[in-house]
Amino acid sequence: MFTKTSAILKNKYFHTIQKWYHKKNYVELHKVVTKKKIKEFYCYEHPIYLRAISGIVMIIVTDNPTHIKNENQFILHGAIKIHAGVHFNFISVSQSCELCLSLPKDSQKKVYSLPKPVQMMKNKEELHLSEIYATYYQIKRENYFYPSESHPYCELTIVENGELITTVDGVSYTLKKHDVMLYQRNQIHTQAVKKEGVTTYITIMLELDTNDDRFFNRIFHMNAQNLMQIEKFVAISSQQNIAYKNDQLLAQLKLFIISLLEKDNTHYEIPHTSMKEKYDNDIFVRVCDYIRKNPQVKVADLVQIFGLSRSSLQTLFHHFTNGTPKQYIEQQRIKQAKILMKELTYSIEEIAYMVGYNSLPSFSRAFKQATKQSPSQFAHSIYKRL
Repeated sequence: MFTKTSAILKNKYFHTIQKWYHKKNYVELHKVVTKKKIKEFYCYEHPIYLRAISGIVMIIVTDNPTHIKNENQFILHGAIKIHAGVHFNFISVSQSCELCLSLPKDSQKKVYSLPKPVQMMKNKEELHLSEIYATYYQIKRENYFYPSESHPYCELTIVENGELITTVDGVSYTLKKHDVMLYQRNQIHTQAVKKEGVTTYITIMLELDTNDDRFFNRIFHMNAQNLMQIEKFVAISSQQNIAYKNDQLLAQLKLFIISLLEKDNTHYEIPHTSMKEKYDNDIFVRVCDYIRKNPQVKVADLVQIFGLSRSSLQTLFHHFTNGTPKQYIEQQRIKQAKILMKELTYSIEEIAYMVGYNSLPSFSRAFKQATKQSPSQFAHSIYKRL
């Protein structure tokens, strides 16, 4: 992110001027600029004036042209007066730009050649997610084993429930509930289920490029933020006729992958938050964790358990989810009901009561509204996949 010159009243390189006028003993030059890098710096013994006319102009200034690390880059917005003795040059950020220079007639321009060109600092992408090839919902039982394979794209595995054992390049890892693993392209790996019961997980095949090895050969455990991100990804993927669906999926998945590193990323500066913000975040995480473990809970119960007023609870969820506590509880009830149905242990009616519904019809209505299919249709699709 760059700073506009108009946002700075004065610094050691220049100060902004509110009104442009013709100055005595100065000559005005209009320049059209297309260059994207500079090979030299200019310096005048008297102040000079610059004004942007069209396009986006970047001014590069430095204290010492022999130490280019000290340069500063600003977007020229309006007009500025560059102090005498400052070394500067300019490039075009847009395809081309036009600016006006007001130069003293009797001032000599000094030119300093640079050992190597200097260009605009770019917002370089460090992790590039270009395509999502496929997303699978996997339901596997005890004794499942998938033999070793490798493929020319990355693979993301997110365990929803149960336990998945994977071997990556000969090293064994055990992924449990809410664990995540990212396989590199052409990385040999196997997957197996040995624990009794049903293991459910999401597999995403994707085209991902990064030089950061911290994403691979390790297990990540999802926190509340990660869970909400992947839930949103799944929700978007299941919607039809949604605007910019693929763009949303790519953006959401990229955010999810990057956020996996946030817990142990030591070189990123942690933003300072107020005590109120920290309290809100902590209490929200605790409430969400409680709802996920107790989907049958009611809003009135949460008010009592966490000592919050109903309005404070509503405000909290609106801030973090742009929704209501009731909506979040409903989402978790449906999610837990799906997990229980995949275990093939309980009847649909038993599951309805376990997740907090008072009757089978009310559960069926809520389930169909959320998933566009009845509980029995969903259960039948599970049997077909096993």
